[in-house]
Amino acid sequence: MNHWTQLTLTRRADPAHVWQATLDSRSKGAECPECKQAGKSRVELDHHAAAEAAFGAARSGAVLRHEAFTTRKSWTADISATVAGTTVVIEYDGAYWHRAEAKTLTDRSKSTDLLAAGYALVRLREDELQPLGIDHPRYLEIPVYSKATRPREVMAEIGRWLAELADQDPEEPVRKGSSARA
Repeated sequence: MNHWTQLTLTRRADPAHVWQATLDSRSKGAECPECKQAGKSRVELDHHAAAEAAFGAARSGAVLRHEAFTTRKSWTADISATVAGTTVVIEYDGAYWHRAEAKTLTDRSKSTDLLAAGYALVRLREDELQPLGIDHPRYLEIPVYSKATRPREVMAEIGRWLAELADQDPEEPVRKGSSARA
């Protein structure tokens, strides 16, 4: 194996986007995980734009690392933002990609790791996807519909939940893990 393919470089697209990539991956066209739009649905990009409008500097595709993660060394967040000192991760679970049982297990593992690391977590579960059944004070599921997106309203709901979370006694849960499905 060529040692040049394993060389890791720290790349900087702008001050907020710093990532590590092997020389080999960069020469094959790998780009900033936050700037790239490939692999992100139109609906997810619309929710990211609404998060930026609602919360300010929302990130898309941020790679998160924390010693509390037990499943993987890192996870990629669909959307993340810091609101009133709380970092919230917003995951968009499209029905096409998230309906398989294996993906549901991955979604639960990712959720468990993010919550263990102290993030507030919102999962936007599309169409007929069943709730993940996670009961944690910093966890919220919101049903969304692919044919009738409402990203600004969803971000407003998340903002209200985060305000509740900030006002809540840390020993008491804010909401049950799964919201009622409409």
